[in-house]
Amino acid sequence: MKRTILVLASMLVVFVAVVPKVKAHTGCSDAMLNGKYALVIPGTYDYYYAWDFSMLATFDGKGGFSGSSLNSVYYDALYYSPETFTGGTYTVNRDCTCTLTTPTLTMVGNPVYFNGIIIGPDGDEVVGTLYSASDLAATFDAKRVAEAEWDLE
Repeated sequence: MKRTILVLASMLVVFVAVVPKVKAHTGCSDAMLNGKYALVIPGTYDYYYAWDFSMLATFDGKGGFSGSSLNSVYYDALYYSPETFTGGTYTVNRDCTCTLTTPTLTMVGNPVYFNGIIIGPDGDEVVGTLYSASDLAATFDAKRVAEAEWDLE
């Protein structure tokens, strides 16, 4: 019994010494989304049709965002020419969940609403779902990109 306790105690000391210290999570804020993100919306369904969307979303770190190079692909062909918008809004909650709302988009005829969660400590990726009043429903993935990776503006 004493030997078992000694072995367990020794393992605990080694475990504590080897495992890196975890920093306390300080929570998220609007400032975490700041910069350009490649946003991909694969397999979107709108009135029974399959679509793929992509765009470059630019967040200001203060609750506003814009979109450029917004494209829609339908049956492997570009269906809508690139669309841009300004005036999008977003809110990041302390638990790293977020909501984004675009203004009315020509492609779908109304605003698009995104509900997501920020992945990673620096806000480099956001994943979640989206919907609109025109029965648009899908998942999305947005990853921060460097200026040199997507310099279309």
